[in-house]
Amino acid sequence: MLYALVDEAQRVLAPGGVLILETPNPENILVGSHTFYHDPTHLNPLTPTAMSFLLTYHGFAEVEVRRFNPYPEEAKVPGNDALTERVNGHLCGPQDFAVVGLKAAPTELAAQKMTEEEQNVEASNDAPADDKSQEASA
Repeated sequence: MLYALVDEAQRVLAPGGVLILETPNPENILVGSHTFYHDPTHLNPLTPTAMSFLLTYHGFAEVEVRRFNPYPEEAKVPGNDALTERVNGHLCGPQDFAVVGLKAAPTELAAQKMTEEEQNVEASNDAPADDKSQEASA
């Protein structure tokens, strides 16, 4: 369903249009293990990495993740050492994130596709000589 939503957004947005998807942030352990499930319509937590990939896969450009709503300072474990900061980041960090993508103009999409095709050609040219000789004899 999410795949279809992003695909449809890519189809209907005008070039330069912006897609913003916001969701609870499972990087925050309290959110990913508890508060995410307060909403019975939530099925699975979605990571910023997965959402960024999804938008990029569907051709969105300038994809970025924005994190929001950290717990208040008084909720954090006191201390300034690296371990305490890491614990605070996982327990008191942003409770939500948004992934933002821009629908590229057709010329930008063509350039992006051409770059991908050039990379594929370069990768096939870098194949070992044995593989090329077998292909030629087949």
